[in-house]
Amino acid sequence: MAQLVSNECLTTTGHFQDVRLISFDIASSGMKHRAGDVLMIQPQNSVEAVDEFIEVLGLQPETSFLIEQTKEDVPIPTSIPNPCTVKWVAAHYFDIQSVPRRSFFEFLAHFATSEMEKEKLIEFTTAEGQEELYSYCNRPRRKITEVLADFPNATSQLPFEYIFDLIPPLQPRAFSIASSMVVSTSCHDQHMIST
Repeated sequence: MAQLVSNECLTTTGHFQDVRLISFDIASSGMKHRAGDVLMIQPQNSVEAVDEFIEVLGLQPETSFLIEQTKEDVPIPTSIPNPCTVKWVAAHYFDIQSVPRRSFFEFLAHFATSEMEKEKLIEFTTAEGQEELYSYCNRPRRKITEVLADFPNATSQLPFEYIFDLIPPLQPRAFSIASSMVVSTSCHDQHMIST
């Protein structure tokens, strides 16, 4: 682990891209790097996003559960503590702020008992429905939690254990390291550029 030293925005307010120079104190971390290396950071969801997700699904945040392997060829994720809580997986495992893929709508349609919701979810999975799916989901960058809120019937019928099949896991993010231990006057700082 490394301590965050600074987080400086390099672009002007209103710029289409948020580029940041982030510095860490790596003196006691044992990390070594060269310019051009990449730093992988495992993100987590914000408290607000987690609370909204739990509310939309009607879950109890402190509910504890065990993860069991149901298919031989699908291992249990090692990054999840076992037992675990709903709040922990919502914060650290599920990518609840991502834009859902077409397969998300296909899977969610299986749980809809409202004909109107089922028809719309299935329409999004067809070749003819791709422009409408793009307008609904991709263009506005609608997040998984927002989509679940827009389909309350299907969401209310979704068993908790199926959420692992519906929502992808958070993936580590790659960031370019913009400093060199060879050039730097102090090996205490590591700088990275975030876009």
